[in-house]
Amino acid sequence: AESRAAIDDLRAAPASLAVAVREKAERFSQATGIPCELELSLEENELSAEVAGHALSILSEALANVMKHAQATKVNVRLNIHKDGLDLEVQDDGVGFSIQDENDSRNYGLLGMQERARLTGGALNVESGPQTGTVVRFVVPTSHDGQTQ
Repeated sequence: AESRAAIDDLRAAPASLAVAVREKAERFSQATGIPCELELSLEENELSAEVAGHALSILSEALANVMKHAQATKVNVRLNIHKDGLDLEVQDDGVGFSIQDENDSRNYGLLGMQERARLTGGALNVESGPQTGTVVRFVVPTSHDGQTQ
């Protein structure tokens, strides 16, 4: 319900997405006690409400995974909206995991994030390994008509 409300508030404006990302990062830190450093870079871009909604959902899932599994002491969230598209990255310093072990049908969180990336014409990349932390990166290029898919 919270994600739906945030998505409803988005009016295809990068600034609105930035506000929603900031709120999610603050709520995450308050709920977990884990510091969440936020880096925002916003340029002029016609960001679709669909892309913004999927970015918010991917951020929510990535932060939920940090909370449930990572045993992290800090998290960095970077949101870069630029003329070439959107780039969202969530990085933690937690215990990490073996990507090969997670590439099965039981990991619905990662599968859901990958499907959201596919729906936007973007890509999701997850880098992790035991004791190395995890980086989740969601990238959506700008389409030919100038709007981020």
